[in-house]
Amino acid sequence: MMFCFRKFHTLLGDLVRNAWAAFVRSRNTTALGSATDLEEFLFGIERASLLNLRPFLFDLQEGRCFYCGRRVARNTGHIDHFVPWSKYPVDLGHNFVLADSACNSAKAQHIAAAEHLSNWARRNTTHAEALEKEFNRRQLTFGDPGDHRGPAVRGNKG
Repeated sequence: MMFCFRKFHTLLGDLVRNAWAAFVRSRNTTALGSATDLEEFLFGIERASLLNLRPFLFDLQEGRCFYCGRRVARNTGHIDHFVPWSKYPVDLGHNFVLADSACNSAKAQHIAAAEHLSNWARRNTTHAEALEKEFNRRQLTFGDPGDHRGPAVRGNKG
């Protein structure tokens, strides 16, 4: 029996996740409406490789770490989720920054220091057109349609 569980693990996992999502949806139709990302909400999503964004972010940030400003070698910079993946597991373009390995490791799954928030918001506003163009080209969502400043800036509207 264990052999079968192991052999069909992927299939069984998909069946169980789909059945559970259908069950949750059937018991919560009023609250959920037609939300399409219920499975992502319940089970998370796989992290995609972001290395192909490194050259673009390197050029945008003039080869400097977003957090400390030190030079980053073109092929060694890390792509960091400004709002950590563990807190917001969605790959939106406005959330990516280039960081050196020390800063990325130190930040890890933490929210960035407050001093970086205004820099991040300014970067997203100043370079909104270039960011959106690049992320559209790569078929990644930059942010909410019509508001390219990122969630932190939208939250600070008067």
